[in-house]
Amino acid sequence: MSQHQTPLTSSRRLQGVRWLADWWDGVELWITQLWFPFQVALVIVVLLPLCWAAAVLIDNGVGRASAMLPPRRRRP
Repeated sequence: MSQHQTPLTSSRRLQGVRWLADWWDGVELWITQLWFPFQVALVIVVLLPLCWAAAVLIDNGVGRASAMLPPRRRRP
């Protein structure tokens, strides 16, 4: 282990994910170099469908979970 490496950074498991961090750094650099209206359009095109899909999944999950619960009795 070199002088600058800690046990955490020298882990093979973390080095295996290094490609993902490098790729994400490249994506961030590319996005930040775009003209601002293109950044906004890209965020809308990517995030809007992702947020919609997450909302649908959460809604369906809550609906199924609440369907499994017994109904509450109402007090008169």
